[in-house]
Amino acid sequence: MKLHNLKPAEGSTHKAIRIGRGEASGKGGTSTKGNKGGQSRAGYKSKMGHEGGQMPIQRRVPKRLQEQQSYRI
Repeated sequence: MKLHNLKPAEGSTHKAIRIGRGEASGKGGTSTKGNKGGQSRAGYKSKMGHEGGQMPIQRRVPKRLQEQQSYRI
């Protein structure tokens, strides 16, 4: 076996879906992002630490861990 003979296993790789390359491609138009709203705009990023309505980790964990020796994350 040599480096130039290596190739991935059969069926393990897939072609990447090219989004936003015209209507005829089937993935044009809104490019799978929906019609309106912040997530469909260019440059959208979700806020750091946002967990989609779940209580964030920085609010779930107590402020002073060293005082509670029995507490484990």
